[in-house]
Amino acid sequence: MACRSCIEKHFTHRSIINYLLYPFSLIFSLILILRRSLYKHILPRYKAPVFIISIGNMIVGGSGKTPFTIYLADLLNRNGIRTAVSHRGYKSKLENTVTIVSNWNELLPVSDDAGDEAWLIAKRLTGIPVVVGKNRKQAISLLCNTFPGLDCIILDDSFQHLKVIHNLDVIIISEWLKFGNGFVLPAGMLREPMSAISDSDILILNRIGGDGIINPDLSQQLYSTGKEMFSGRYISTGVYDFYGKEINIDEISGDTALLLAGVGNPSGFDLSVKALNIHNLGGIILNDHFDYSDTKARKSILESDQAKTAKWIITTEKDYAKLRHYQEFSEKLLVLRINFMLDNGEEKLIAYVNNKLKGAEIPV
Repeated sequence: MACRSCIEKHFTHRSIINYLLYPFSLIFSLILILRRSLYKHILPRYKAPVFIISIGNMIVGGSGKTPFTIYLADLLNRNGIRTAVSHRGYKSKLENTVTIVSNWNELLPVSDDAGDEAWLIAKRLTGIPVVVGKNRKQAISLLCNTFPGLDCIILDDSFQHLKVIHNLDVIIISEWLKFGNGFVLPAGMLREPMSAISDSDILILNRIGGDGIINPDLSQQLYSTGKEMFSGRYISTGVYDFYGKEINIDEISGDTALLLAGVGNPSGFDLSVKALNIHNLGGIILNDHFDYSDTKARKSILESDQAKTAKWIITTEKDYAKLRHYQEFSEKLLVLRINFMLDNGEEKLIAYVNNKLKGAEIPV
């Protein structure tokens, strides 16, 4: 895919452009190191009345945070840990407010305004409350006041959010993107210097397709941090149509399809679609959180040569969160459901979280 080749060319390798930008990266790195130090030692931080788990990453773009958040929240809930999720609701109508979008029982109508990732989390996590809003302190307070008895709140995409004390920090690492070219923005993909990993507790290696042997250099780099490490991958768990009806995968085997994705890292989606045994006519890869409300953009997609030739347009659940509002996609759109699954160590992960939870100092 064009998106993949662009990232490989400019961010996973070092070129003259990267080195020209490197002085700016050094300045940015120093600012970020100072920021972490200030929050550790001087600036006030909010200590929540429940156990807080932060899910984050080290690079810009997609590493699999949202699928892992869904996986972990469900895993904890199934093991008797009453869990809720806080999501920023990036670029949504609710980003600047703090709003509950699902409760113990149902997805609430206001979830339509919560943004693609937050809507997906709330839809998939039946029985687990979800709140949206970039003010994490207010989000935590609202969840605790509305749902007494919570044991844990997961903050999605929150490793760099330092105003709230995290009892457990989980970093997701893409086996494909790794740490980019090792440079901090703007010369590379790193959100902050590698030294920040020392503030994490668990590293999750997202192996995308999950085939083959883990890159030995990456494996050594991760193990050398001394952090708890697990590996996992995406698995395709089904396909459904525009109206949510499940489709038998055998019924579309051999059909032609166009891939449509507006996600941070489309590689996992691309590999998952290949497992469907369809004839891939190519992909339309859009910016992360793409705004499908643009009529011209939707028309351009549907009138492209690939879309006209293909029997189906296969998209992600994240894109479907927006596309479901546009009836013109109803005849051709199929949605691939993808779950995250640990390669092994699920019992070890639960035991680790339980031990941390029991030993945490939670204010009354």
